[in-house]
Amino acid sequence: MLSYVRNLSQSFLHAGMLVCLVLACNLSVIAASETPNLDLRKYIDDALAKNQRMIVLPAGTFHVAQTTVLDHRYADLTLTGLNKTTLVMTRLEPLFFFKGCRNITLDGITLDYDPLPFTQASITKITGKTVEFQVHDGYPRLTAAYLTTHQLLLFDKDSRNWKWGHKDNWQKDLKRITDSTGQFTLAHPSDHVQVGDLICLDSRVGRAFFLRDQAKDIAFTNITLFAAPGLCFDARRTAGQHRFNNVVVTRGPTPAGATQARLISSSADGINYADTRQGPIIENCDLSWMGDDGVNLHGSVLPVIRVDDDGSFLTVMGWRPKDLNKIILPGDEARVLASKTFAVAKKLKVVSFEPMEGLEGVSMAQVKRYYHAASIHEMGLPSFILYRMKLADGVPKEGQYIDVPGASCPGYSITNSRFANHRARGLRIMASHGTISHNTFEQIQQAAIYLGPEYSSWMEGGWVNHISVFGNKIRNVCQGSPAWSQYYYGPGAIAISGHPDQGDNMIYPGNHNIILRDNHIDGSGVSAIAILAGEQILLKNNTFSRVNTASSTQNACRSFGVQYQPVPIFIWDKATRQIQIDPSQALPN
Repeated sequence: MLSYVRNLSQSFLHAGMLVCLVLACNLSVIAASETPNLDLRKYIDDALAKNQRMIVLPAGTFHVAQTTVLDHRYADLTLTGLNKTTLVMTRLEPLFFFKGCRNITLDGITLDYDPLPFTQASITKITGKTVEFQVHDGYPRLTAAYLTTHQLLLFDKDSRNWKWGHKDNWQKDLKRITDSTGQFTLAHPSDHVQVGDLICLDSRVGRAFFLRDQAKDIAFTNITLFAAPGLCFDARRTAGQHRFNNVVVTRGPTPAGATQARLISSSADGINYADTRQGPIIENCDLSWMGDDGVNLHGSVLPVIRVDDDGSFLTVMGWRPKDLNKIILPGDEARVLASKTFAVAKKLKVVSFEPMEGLEGVSMAQVKRYYHAASIHEMGLPSFILYRMKLADGVPKEGQYIDVPGASCPGYSITNSRFANHRARGLRIMASHGTISHNTFEQIQQAAIYLGPEYSSWMEGGWVNHISVFGNKIRNVCQGSPAWSQYYYGPGAIAISGHPDQGDNMIYPGNHNIILRDNHIDGSGVSAIAILAGEQILLKNNTFSRVNTASSTQNACRSFGVQYQPVPIFIWDKATRQIQIDPSQALPN
């Protein structure tokens, strides 16, 4: 073991990191009464009291009852499980909260949850639009946590794979009959849902790893996640370089007392970063069977709520983050965006950006008028925080929007990784200056790689630039009807687009300087490559087969005024400019 520790320490020092955590693998499914408890925070603090900077966790499987918070007092640590430690959270809470800590490496652990953050069932009866189901033995009963599911996830009774072909939000009126039986109503008439099919009711109440308050230089290596109550890695307003190496998200072992295997891993995204000045480095990872996107990188979109006489203006952020001013800094480029289309009206420099203590006379009605994200609409006061912003050489208008590319996860790299069996997209990238190379994507409902903003619905920005996408292998993606819905804006295995408000002529060519080369696409319900919004984009030596396999794509993107055509490379000429197709870019017959 000493040689292992020595080699591990040397590799971390070479990467500029100093920290490693032990919590490792081999999750054996045993009764709760047989699993010992581990006070993880005390274990770490006791080791630090002995001046240990590499802390090796005990081998075996342990229950952990509460989140371990690593605040600013924790720095230059390696926490490792040597691939022999499994930690089972007994609450639907994060295992770790990285809160202002520095130079921490977490290594060699497996994480699971008991109770699971989802339950699953078989459909037992369909009468008209009413569907009844029976929860599988060994899975959580129908408590409130599972009845407020984001949406029911549908799986084929024979293959146990996702059953695609139905719309998102395909059901409504979910009800509990007993603790193990329930029913729901089909939102639309359908013969797609059949008796015997499987459903999953996820619970999105949190995340597995929580990173906030300028947590700096955090590394995750040799980590396996079998479940997560929402996002696996949820990072906002962090600092320095974060790294993921050999992180695996996959379906865990069959629970005690169960006869049916698990249907999903995490309830939501795998790696989700926002509002950081440096995007993550993701390499040699394998993320599969998740309830949403594999990776999501974005920044905040700030609505101009009120312009005051001194030229400053008020903007708003949901969930009340008070430290966004440590990420958006004086001198940063701020893009002023038009309402509805989010076209770039001008680019100005930030002079000041500071949080407000009170509401400054702003009402909830004013906020809802411009801030579209559901986090505000579902909550009352004070679910948001106001910031006062001032820009050099210009004043935006009320109703316009601001985004700051330098605070939107730039400088990321996603390489040599696998993304498979996701409900939504493989990568959802709204960050600039990045590399996406030599990855594998397969069995994904929507795009493998989506580049461009989610301005309208999610208030996530923004327009992207200077991205290289090369050497990726993509197989059987865009398999579900959401990929060719009239409300979807990315009808391609690789899609470059944007999400404005709905209406004709709404899409703007805001993405630019993107290279797509040497990618192979084998199997897509829609186009291999779809470019709906962008300029200065190069396509070179990409190869395609079995594309546009869906039977009815004529309505794709229609709500945005796009006239989609089922061709291998779809380019929407009304919102694209300077698209260069290299002579090496052969088209299939």
